[in-house]
Amino acid sequence: MAHVSLDLGSPVAYVSLDLGSLWSYPRRMQHFLHSLSVVIELMGHERRLKALVLLNALDTAATLVWVLNGLAEEANPLMAGILHRSPCGFVLSKLALVQLGVALLWRFREAPTAGHASWVLCLMYSVLVGWHLVHVLWFALL
Repeated sequence: MAHVSLDLGSPVAYVSLDLGSLWSYPRRMQHFLHSLSVVIELMGHERRLKALVLLNALDTAATLVWVLNGLAEEANPLMAGILHRSPCGFVLSKLALVQLGVALLWRFREAPTAGHASWVLCLMYSVLVGWHLVHVLWFALL
């Protein structure tokens, strides 16, 4: 299991893109997640919120491609129901809900909890979009 900790004294330059060996070695994965968390921390609250909107759009597009081609299923049961009824409704719902969350985090930006929440959400979405990219590469190599 990877442990993510934040140490602003560590070098930010160590972000490995060697995905083949990254998943093989838990220690490398740990370093990668640590470096990613430092980069996200240094982005600041406003940039993290902008990144959340972009990462959500990428996740939405990737989810549509996977699900509509029968390669995956939506993990969220509520969103899966919306997706199976209307892909357009899925896109609008997903983008609107995340945008609402981003607006709330911006509205309460002075609260320390908002900064922490944007950091956690940005890290989670970064890992999720990275997971999509790994699978795109995997399918491209088949």
